[in-house]
Amino acid sequence: MVGDLAQSHVDVTGVVRGELWRWFMQFMVEAEEGSRNVLAQPLCHPCAVVVLSGASIQLPDGSWQEDSLENRARVAGGARLARCYQSPLVLCGETEQLEAMAAIVSEWSELRVRCFDAGPRGPAVNTKTQIEQICDMSGESTRYLHWVTSAYHAPRVFLTALKVLGVPPTVHPVKYSDDRRYDIAERVEGEIDRIITYSAKGDIASSENLPRFRPFKP
Repeated sequence: MVGDLAQSHVDVTGVVRGELWRWFMQFMVEAEEGSRNVLAQPLCHPCAVVVLSGASIQLPDGSWQEDSLENRARVAGGARLARCYQSPLVLCGETEQLEAMAAIVSEWSELRVRCFDAGPRGPAVNTKTQIEQICDMSGESTRYLHWVTSAYHAPRVFLTALKVLGVPPTVHPVKYSDDRRYDIAERVEGEIDRIITYSAKGDIASSENLPRFRPFKP
């Protein structure tokens, strides 16, 4: 009986995993096309553009590179959006990342930039806590925030913000050249694992909501 239940769980998880892989592959193609024009779709005017930080890179000597190419791409994409909409730009990252993130946008002197400290580096700072903290700060304006992150990460940001807000959020995926040279399939695999795990825990909205996320199709 227990074995049958376990096998049933594996079968269901396998089906969900396969569906997520197919969805991700189509989404990444769209993100590749859409990232060439970050304003590919006219959207409502945001009360703020929020950039969620990417992971910093630990160097061989134990120090950290805070301005990774991924962080640079996310911040630059957010800056372009904020300038277009003439909206405030919120940089949300770990305590150790904020100085480097602010330096990336220093050339955009016309931007209204606010740095939001999500806490010191560690497991307590993650996508869910970043979004919850920003939403707590924004109050009723939360639904008018635009979120910026890497393309592979955008679906989980969508599901997390949907769970927190209760309404579909606006998430902008950005493309970047990776300085760690990881296999994008490996990164997508990790995101699929997290979506399955976090959906089961109730931390994010169900993956069944992903078809609602089409940032490049009016």
